[in-house]
Amino acid sequence: MPVIVTGTVVRWDVDRTDPANPFIVFEDCRDVSAYVSDGQENAATAVLAQYITVVHGAALSYAKLVKDAKDGLIEVFGIRSLRVETPEVPPP
Repeated sequence: MPVIVTGTVVRWDVDRTDPANPFIVFEDCRDVSAYVSDGQENAATAVLAQYITVVHGAALSYAKLVKDAKDGLIEVFGIRSLRVETPEVPPP
């Protein structure tokens, strides 16, 4: 059964202005929704993939976003799921 999953994505970055004392800074927070056709895909993964697609389109490096996600600097919170029904094919 297809679902729409929604979660709040929070992106952090590392401020290395002082290399001896790097620290985490807030970068972005967005509600993101993604369509999952079979309901089997991990909801957080679907939301994260949609976020990377949308933000990458806003001129941030795809490679940086994927690395940040791998490093734990992009997190997904409050995942919600809404089951949807595929409509019937309309007559010709």
